[in-house]
Amino acid sequence: MKIYLKTYGCKVNQYESEKIRYNLLQNGHKFVSNYKDSDIIIINSCIVTAKSEKKNVDLIKKIKQSNPDKKLIVAGCLVEKNCIKEADLNINNDNKIKKILEYFNIKTIKNIAEYEKQTRAFLKIQDGCNQYCSYCIIPYLRDEEKNFDFNGIIDEANDLALNNYKEIVLTGIHLGKYDRLASLMKEISKIDKIKRIRLSSIQINEINDEIVNQIKSNKKVMPHLHISLQSGSNKILKKMNRPYSKEYYIDKVKEIQKKIPEIGITTDVIVGFPKETDKDFRETVDVLKKLNIHRVHVFPFSKRKNTKAYRMKGDIDNSIKSQRARIIRKLSKKLFENFVTKFLGEKLNVLVESSKNQASYGYSENYLRCKIESDIIKSNEIVEIKVKSYNSDKRLVITEKV
Repeated sequence: MKIYLKTYGCKVNQYESEKIRYNLLQNGHKFVSNYKDSDIIIINSCIVTAKSEKKNVDLIKKIKQSNPDKKLIVAGCLVEKNCIKEADLNINNDNKIKKILEYFNIKTIKNIAEYEKQTRAFLKIQDGCNQYCSYCIIPYLRDEEKNFDFNGIIDEANDLALNNYKEIVLTGIHLGKYDRLASLMKEISKIDKIKRIRLSSIQINEINDEIVNQIKSNKKVMPHLHISLQSGSNKILKKMNRPYSKEYYIDKVKEIQKKIPEIGITTDVIVGFPKETDKDFRETVDVLKKLNIHRVHVFPFSKRKNTKAYRMKGDIDNSIKSQRARIIRKLSKKLFENFVTKFLGEKLNVLVESSKNQASYGYSENYLRCKIESDIIKSNEIVEIKVKSYNSDKRLVITEKV
């Protein structure tokens, strides 16, 4: 059977889709790149923002209008919110993988041993979130927090290693809630063929000394952390129900950077949260300027029904949200330049992901996207490079192979 699989959203969704894809392939099904060529369409949905929800809904409508007879399975967070009348089958997040595979009469679920067009493999170790940040709809759409079995995770990592995956990204809805995270990193690093281990995203108050020590002392654990800030205003952080202050965030990041000078820190910021004043926004800018962060992902606040923030007063005009987002993006470019400048003339190691126009591309240990000029290098190779320059508009480091 020919299947079209479209995935929206986070790394957890990407992991789940890859597990579905792998098991369907193992049972004789084929995947196509155009839904018009398929027998069945699967959409693994995401509604973390209004924009992402619209993308999902628009695709569903487009498919059903142009191909009304196609079988359509809609799964994930969109279904948790509302059943989709256009879908032939709605599947929520509860046992999503199992239910989709059962539709194809697959009873035994295998670990992922191969990803499509990827050199990095996502490994889901945790699900659910009980924090209920006031802007976030995810806790209402996923199960209660749960940690996956330690030995089962190691088995899956071994399966990936046997298929020559050199880099594993540990992922979860609330990754820092995995209570044996440092031990897990250490155990996976014992797998000979695994050369790199990353964390997808972690909250600042959940980075303990054991995790920092693994990054510092374990050569296989990459020196990069994605730590969401969301706001540099304590007033706004409290309204968001974030469990830290700006002072704690600053002190902790600086402490980590002091212990691991080469570490790359990336972050998320929400602008235009209800009652965010110019002063609140300036505080966010000031916090970012104090830290050696090399990339800031900025999101204009998006109201999501059923969240506490949905009912909050003090909406910010969209034009102000857009203006603030532009300021953060401009600052992010400058922060990238400041960080990369430290590495000019230095050597880094890059896991090559792709090649194009007589150059190869991949990521360094500290998560800098690198272009290796004048060299076509085989995908999945780790090569030593020398940093020559950078393109801040593209957040790209220009390098040459050593």
